[in-house]
Amino acid sequence: MVAATLERHWSLFEDWCDAFEKPKEPTTPDTLVEFLQAFPAGVTTNTLRVRAVRLHHQEAGVPLDLDGLREAVGGLNVSIPTPTSLVRLGEEYVSPEAAIQQLPKVRHGASVAPILRARRNAFLIVLFAHLGLNRNGVRNVTAADITPVPLTIAGTLIPRGDDPASCFACAVTRWLRVVWPAERGNHAAIRTITDPRAHYADIHDCDEGLDHDWRAATTLLPAIDQHGWVDSHQPISTRTLSNVVGHLQLPTGYREQRWTPTEPKPTRFDGLEDDEFDRQMAQFDIDIARALARTAELLADAQHTSNEVWGLLNSNAG
Repeated sequence: MVAATLERHWSLFEDWCDAFEKPKEPTTPDTLVEFLQAFPAGVTTNTLRVRAVRLHHQEAGVPLDLDGLREAVGGLNVSIPTPTSLVRLGEEYVSPEAAIQQLPKVRHGASVAPILRARRNAFLIVLFAHLGLNRNGVRNVTAADITPVPLTIAGTLIPRGDDPASCFACAVTRWLRVVWPAERGNHAAIRTITDPRAHYADIHDCDEGLDHDWRAATTLLPAIDQHGWVDSHQPISTRTLSNVVGHLQLPTGYREQRWTPTEPKPTRFDGLEDDEFDRQMAQFDIDIARALARTAELLADAQHTSNEVWGLLNSNAG
């Protein structure tokens, strides 16, 4: 929502556009410059006017062309914000590819929350590292922006890397496989999709093909609570998004391990021939029958004793 303090600037812009039949939403850099020139003001006021127009365009899903505006303003007294990348640089951070590689690809344990967050965050890395989207840009990506073959988002081709663990295309398809079950709260389906027994580290997920149910997802970047439930009514907040992005490129050293079944515990029947096994099973049945018969005798004795005690108590009471 645009702040109330900026609404008067937007109202002035609207009225001016209506009066002179100028495009207001979406507007053009040249139109906005004409507006600023029509109402001369200082840097602060002009910057607030641009901010009001920019935020209204942002809410409408038609981002203002800041690069074009920056070229059009010339010597006009106004400050145009410079888009900042969400990619973290510096020795303490790993590359976007390495950040995706160190995120879990399959479920470990019964809870689906960790794997949902991991797959969503890998998708998020692709949005800000490859597409160059800012916080508001990644929140506005919808299923309509995605084409599966070839895999593109907002018209940008998503590359297939050599290593499936760090592949941008795999990061996208892994998330699309679970985003609709997550929105529906179908944790059983999520557990099946993310089962570690079905994971092969050398196979690209992006080569496996996609069902179409992900297109029904309301938002592609939802908030996920500690139990794995998602808020499908709106994308993750910019505040939470900033917190998530701030940690994604920190090195964790995690590497997905291939699932291996546990070794079965040895039993006394291991290595037995069929005849010997059958003999021991027959003896086992005999032992069980004897135990059951003995249990029946003990229960009968207990019942008899109980009846005698009850009779004594009743005779004394009389």
